[in-house]
Amino acid sequence: MELWQLRYFDAVATELHYGRAAARLNVAQPSVTRAVQALEKELRVALLLRDRRRVELTAAGRAYHAELRAALARLDSGASLARRVARGEAGRLVIGFEGSSAFSFIPRTIVAFRARYPDVSFELLEMPSAAQLTALRQRQIELGFVVPPVQDAALDVDVLESEPIIVVMPTGHPLSGRRYVTHAELATQPLILDGPDEACGGSRPVRRMLVEHPPQQAVTYVNNMQLRLGFVAAGNGLALAPASAAALSGDGLTYRPLRPSLRMDVAIARLKPATAEGPADRFVAAAAGIGSGAKRTNA
Repeated sequence: MELWQLRYFDAVATELHYGRAAARLNVAQPSVTRAVQALEKELRVALLLRDRRRVELTAAGRAYHAELRAALARLDSGASLARRVARGEAGRLVIGFEGSSAFSFIPRTIVAFRARYPDVSFELLEMPSAAQLTALRQRQIELGFVVPPVQDAALDVDVLESEPIIVVMPTGHPLSGRRYVTHAELATQPLILDGPDEACGGSRPVRRMLVEHPPQQAVTYVNNMQLRLGFVAAGNGLALAPASAAALSGDGLTYRPLRPSLRMDVAIARLKPATAEGPADRFVAAAAGIGSGAKRTNA
């Protein structure tokens, strides 16, 4: 059976009149009659009772029409969804992110994006930048919030914003009375840092600072930002974080600027070639609108 035959039968079953069904379909009435007869022959069951005065559905016809209406509605809904996904108005996005980028970009971007495209759902996976690059190449994620520099010819990488890096310390720490913390002072403290492949620890300015002012005490590496802040609050040491982390200040934490100041870039990466007008494309545009100005870092 063909889809057009099913739609012809649906029209007759709805109108209970061949002439009105043909007018509704904008076809000749004999075409509708032949389509219904062919469908009944294929199903080996009478769907309609008809004489010169009226058309009625048989019990089998009523049951078949109810199922057919549901199936046609799903087909129409699927076609509409496919068009909306192609326009970037619906679908599902799998996004990787660094723990630090979650403080600023992802929540704000999703709020702005969902205001326009509420039917796009998200799966967010926290992972280091290096792991995101692998996941992008293997198509396990569609977008990644990464910390530059990223040198990968297979990816487009757009810098969205640059944030100051601040020092996080336990409330009451001797340095909390200072207006800022210097690199040399930071080096004298026990540090709780993320790994070298992750956000703050992976940024060039922080790596350079740690080389110029090597930590004088043992360093604890904790890749999860929330856990790292928990270690700080418990008095295990000082940490570095993007300035936006201060908005989530919890009990037992104090934030101070770092001098000389350092900054951390946040970028969004995706596999080339980007699919135009899909949800990922629209999400990148929304992220660029949230940021202070997107800048392509590799071509």
